[in-house]
Amino acid sequence: LEAVRLEAERIMVVEEWVDAALAAGRESTVIGELTAYVLEYPLRERFAAQLMLALARTGRRAEALDVYRSTRDVLVDQLGIEPGPHIRRIHTEVLAA
Repeated sequence: LEAVRLEAERIMVVEEWVDAALAAGRESTVIGELTAYVLEYPLRERFAAQLMLALARTGRRAEALDVYRSTRDVLVDQLGIEPGPHIRRIHTEVLAA
């Protein structure tokens, strides 16, 4: 139980670190790590949203849209739900860019 709690806390810290890196304009430095986290935790929308932002900001719009599509597919297939409002907003922003 303690290991599960610590893992959840570690993930939250990584997400906050990525938010700080994105706010500092260091998108290219987090793409590789975020890609690995999205693969490891496919149900964590925040990692997918962060990766979409990083990709879009570095001119990789098509890849950002692919991340949304694959995340949506996993959520619908495994949980029967649509992506949440935060990742949908980022998707809309990427489409509009």
